[in-house]
Amino acid sequence: MPPDSIIGALNANIASVRQGYFSNLYRRKSAMKTDTLNTERKIYFFRDRFDQDSICPFILQHKGETMYAYDGATYYFINRVKNTINTKQASEHGGMRRILGRNSYNSTIYQPILYGGGKPAFKPAAWKKAALDTLHKPWDETLILTVVDTFDNTDKLTPKDPDKILYTRILEISLPGYTLKRNTLISVFTQMPQYQDHILSPIVPLPDSVTFERVLGLDQLLRAGFVMVAEGPPEQEKPNAAHVNLSVGDTFPAFRVLNQAGQPLHSDALNEGIILLDFWYRSCAPCIKAMPSIEALYRQYAAKGLHILGVNSHDANDESLEKFLRYVDISYPVVFDPEKKIVTQVGVYDYPTIVLLEARSKKVLLVESGFGEEMDAAIRKILDAQR
Repeated sequence: MPPDSIIGALNANIASVRQGYFSNLYRRKSAMKTDTLNTERKIYFFRDRFDQDSICPFILQHKGETMYAYDGATYYFINRVKNTINTKQASEHGGMRRILGRNSYNSTIYQPILYGGGKPAFKPAAWKKAALDTLHKPWDETLILTVVDTFDNTDKLTPKDPDKILYTRILEISLPGYTLKRNTLISVFTQMPQYQDHILSPIVPLPDSVTFERVLGLDQLLRAGFVMVAEGPPEQEKPNAAHVNLSVGDTFPAFRVLNQAGQPLHSDALNEGIILLDFWYRSCAPCIKAMPSIEALYRQYAAKGLHILGVNSHDANDESLEKFLRYVDISYPVVFDPEKKIVTQVGVYDYPTIVLLEARSKKVLLVESGFGEEMDAAIRKILDAQR
């Protein structure tokens, strides 16, 4: 069977289940094959309706508790630290696909299986020229499709990066039912390739008696004391609003991190000037791209009381990371949160996330995700006002 016909059979199998659930083990890896994110989620889907982006209602759970949900019009984020149910109207935010695209953590939702209403999970034409291999095992036969695409690297992170971007997409499909087992993307646009790996369970169909409302359990959450918080349309939002449990004016919790020598650093030791916390990890391209700008802030303002800590909760403090830090050529301190206490407590999901604190009071002066010219200017304005 040609590759595009295999994709057609895969799409038909996915579309045949009206409502059900599956598990997605999502992993992101650096070139050294060290997991920087390794998390499993259960995703429920309900194909009784589709929105303007051909996405059906879904619910994402972690350890049996709902984190995200979408009913076809409203997107829900369950904040179990603040006991809030944050909602967005998809139509006010450019549609559900755009909402999902703004948060890399939402990759764990695994969009393709949520498509419908005439839109296939995978486009057969995109896989027409795929290389086809077959893996035979006594209990299973797996088809492996591989497509390699090359593009000009017009947005290099550093001058050392390659001139071409190499994307390798791999699908593993189990026979005889054409069940999707694995979807892997390997992207090479720096000297350190990134991997996104989805390992999927078979879809388990659900009876009609199991409804979206029943799985979401909104009434139970409200009875438990959760409060609904409606977010306005984009013009009322900050353009880089961070998806964290922090707001300007909050007091940042006390923390303890380890420096590269393995020695502890307590937040109460930093009690003068301004603290900039940069939450990052090694295979995060936006994190790497932000580093030269953060380094420029450090060089200009360190003597005037700016403390910068590059907080890493994902990567091992080893020789390979030390080599990476020499490669990106930064001089501000990198510290480690190996037990992920800080990122869990404040709810960091987007990378990079930048938090600016008044050192003595630990009051939050700025909290943003991503890094660009506007954020750089906002940080400089705050720093200049403190002098």
